[in-house]
Amino acid sequence: GLSAVLGIVRGHHGVIKVHSEENKGTSIKVLFPIAEESVIASEASTVAEVDKLDARGTILLVDDEESILAVGKMYLERLGFRVLTAVNGREGTDMFREHSQEIVCTILDLTMPVMDGEEAFREIRKLRDDVRIIISSGYNEQEITERFVGEGLAGFIQKPYRSRDLEVKLREVLGK
Repeated sequence: GLSAVLGIVRGHHGVIKVHSEENKGTSIKVLFPIAEESVIASEASTVAEVDKLDARGTILLVDDEESILAVGKMYLERLGFRVLTAVNGREGTDMFREHSQEIVCTILDLTMPVMDGEEAFREIRKLRDDVRIIISSGYNEQEITERFVGEGLAGFIQKPYRSRDLEVKLREVLGK
């Protein structure tokens, strides 16, 4: 868990400072750089640009965090995609099997219970080897993409992601 948190913090150019003293306890500080633009302004500009993406087809979003599923589904639907969701790799592969011909892209969390993203990736590729799969994780991109070298990984997106990040990644992966 802590390594995932560290990956997320580093992905946002932040640092974690830990200070611990015996019989006194531990303090943890998470420091992030000051944002250059307001998040609200950034999100508003994204909504204005939504119609530029040719969003056709269905995306399968697989993540064990309910908040990621809810927000990710909302982002994807705003872009114009139909969205299917699953809470673990096993459920995701079952859903992919059922809807394989309509799914244009799958976004898989790497760390999940029941079946992790790496195993789900391989199972889904066995079902349809041309499907575009994006791995989503709090770990850094280099570490993840090295795991999937030569296996047809379409892309990686660092969690937590914003709607604009997701739109840019889908443009790149789907060629739209």
